[in-house]
Amino acid sequence: MAGIRQIPFELAYGLMKNFGYNPFWLILGEGEKRFSPGAWQLLNTGHDELFEKIDRERIFVKQIEAKKIQKIIERILDLDQSDFALFTTVFDRMFPPETPE
Repeated sequence: MAGIRQIPFELAYGLMKNFGYNPFWLILGEGEKRFSPGAWQLLNTGHDELFEKIDRERIFVKQIEAKKIQKIIERILDLDQSDFALFTTVFDRMFPPETPE
């Protein structure tokens, strides 16, 4: 893998819709830079929301794999409700959620 770039999914997907850039290439550095015209026509079948959801999830999984944090996520998923609440409190204090400017 070439490496994850700090490009928001929404921006990458907007560039795909407007200019045919491959969001996987933009974010992950994988695949072709642009879709071929034939492939681009297949993506414009009126199922935009479904494809966007699938692509968002695929990119999220690739980011998890690239950072090698799958085991950490599995451990978090296995926490009971009270431990998860404690984890969330500690995590939010250590890494406060970013507020939009």
